Amino acid sequence: LDPTNSGFCLFDHFCQELQKFGWDRRQAKALFRMFDVGGEQDISMDELELVGLERRAVDQVDSLTPRDMRKKQSVEANQAVVDNFIAFLHRTFGTIVRAWRLGLDADGDGRLRFQEFCTSCKDIGYRGKLKTLWKALDSKNTGYVTLGSMAPKAQALLDDFRTFLEEDYRTLDDVFERVLDTDRSGRVSQEEFFAACRDKLKYTGNVAKLFKHLDVKQNLNLTMQEVEFLGMRRRVAYTKTTRQLIAERLAKDKRDAEAMLTRFREFLKLRHGNLVRAWRLELDPDGDGRLQFTEFCKACRAMGFQGNMKALWISLDDDDTGFVELRELDPEAVQLFDEFTQILRIFFVDLDTAWYSTLDLDGSGKCDVGEFQLACQELGFKKEKASSLLFRYLDTPGQGLVSIKEMKVLGLPRAASKDEALQFARDSGAKAILEFEIHLKTMFKAPLVHAWRRGFCSGPCEEHLLQQLNAEEFCGILRRLNFRGNFQALWFQLLEGGLGSGWEFVRQRRKKKDGAEEMPVVNKHSYESRGVQFLVQTAGGASVRPSVVAGVAPTSGEHHGGLKLPLNALSELKRVSLRHIAPEVWQELTAFQDHCAGLFDSEDAVWAELLAQCLHTDFNTRLRKVEFVRAAKQIGFSGNAESVFEACDVEQEAQMSLAKFRFLRICPPPLEV
Repeated sequence: LDPTNSGFCLFDHFCQELQKFGWDRRQAKALFRMFDVGGEQDISMDELELVGLERRAVDQVDSLTPRDMRKKQSVEANQAVVDNFIAFLHRTFGTIVRAWRLGLDADGDGRLRFQEFCTSCKDIGYRGKLKTLWKALDSKNTGYVTLGSMAPKAQALLDDFRTFLEEDYRTLDDVFERVLDTDRSGRVSQEEFFAACRDKLKYTGNVAKLFKHLDVKQNLNLTMQEVEFLGMRRRVAYTKTTRQLIAERLAKDKRDAEAMLTRFREFLKLRHGNLVRAWRLELDPDGDGRLQFTEFCKACRAMGFQGNMKALWISLDDDDTGFVELRELDPEAVQLFDEFTQILRIFFVDLDTAWYSTLDLDGSGKCDVGEFQLACQELGFKKEKASSLLFRYLDTPGQGLVSIKEMKVLGLPRAASKDEALQFARDSGAKAILEFEIHLKTMFKAPLVHAWRRGFCSGPCEEHLLQQLNAEEFCGILRRLNFRGNFQALWFQLLEGGLGSGWEFVRQRRKKKDGAEEMPVVNKHSYESRGVQFLVQTAGGASVRPSVVAGVAPTSGEHHGGLKLPLNALSELKRVSLRHIAPEVWQELTAFQDHCAGLFDSEDAVWAELLAQCLHTDFNTRLRKVEFVRAAKQIGFSGNAESVFEACDVEQEAQMSLAKFRFLRICPPPLEV
């Protein structure tokens, strides 16, 4: 029943052997089912014990030590797992070589790592102990297994035949063409293979098994791909394959398409000056932002462009969406639009408000290139060449003027009411500051420093003092707080630390181009209330001299009427902090910081001294306002200690703890070198 000593007997072989003893196939089949307890279509020696025959006696080796016995049992167990795996491969694929080529070594590199081995075993349906099987196959701990680990005889036969061929032939192609496939049919039958090995090659090995190992498709014919499993080197192909020819053709088509696209762009630039104007006037006159192939061809014919429309379309529609957009024709221009639109979206919710607030200050309905560049500088779009280029893109008629109609290409929504947008644009920086402070105090029912910490700051309290926000973060929080004011005017007013007069003055000069009218006097008290002193007179009087709070230096801008004014605060100072929101409180906090840093080496030391001045010994004691103010004076602080206390007491509990005190971030001064 088991002449190959595999440990199993298959159904067909069982029936054949019983028929030799006079059993018919029906009886043999019924008997096989009795023995096949697991229903695996094979029977083992253990399953045959049902017959009741005695087993062959095994000599017991009493001299084996327990350690040797365990080692022997481990080896036998591992061998049983390997035998089970080999039997599974025989049942599934017929031969181990075929199982290796079709099921295990999918990539054909001749070796399997552990992960690859486990994946392949699961793919072919084997559910045995993979780790035990791997250890048994990789007995030398090489980290991989080969065909020789499972079928050493088959591997030896294949290696022997390859070595035999390499003695007389350089490549496998020489063997296949000159010996095996003499009729150049591309296939070698079993008879042709036997005859070639016996008569031409004079090979004395087991040719039948060799053919069986190579015939992976089991159709009794060999091809070059199947014989290539021997591992002989192949002839270097000097002729181009079909794949190479196709790749070259595609590369040529791509070059032709790119050349056609370059020619098309040059045609549009000569006709309209830039691609954006050509797109808006002739390619996409309806303004839907995209073109289908038929629309595109019709527009090109209307312009008189002659060329390969299909190649041009393929080059433009590289993402194969079936549509072409301006982004694909001129990506640099669209990127410029996106950057400018992103800045506008920071400060404004619609196109009309942005237009009347920055570009059309004189209400003429038009904006020339000078006004546009100044507006870009005010918004922080600082690149002069980029702003000039952006203006040319927006100036569709090519008259040197831009209206709100041309600005629609930016994709911003329109305002519900023009009057509301105009009123919003007229808001000054002082009004924006006033509305901002009223809104925060009303919403949080607390001073500005508390509103800043609770509404704008994140993270632990000791980071609030140095918390900084850029324009996008700041305006985003304003929208979440439902503040409806002029974000741009507020932003510049805060960044200039009260230097709103300079910004407002320049905007007034932009409104009055003739310069004949007298400029209004800026309300000095609206800025002095924020801790900043100003000396502002009429346009014909003395120049403006702002005094900056907390070390914020004024930024220099362009000269207007002899005045050197800060125009680009957004680019020079890109973040706001507590010193811009509450400058008076900031001055007191920094003064207290500097005073304590000169006397003590840490926050804990300052806190301990404050407690000691109040006769407290517990480090976790909370100080009331009167205690804190008295202790601050006793350590020599002459500023407004009440303001410092209120800034730290963000919960408004009228108590000061060490955790709240850490908001001040008191650090010792740097050592002098």
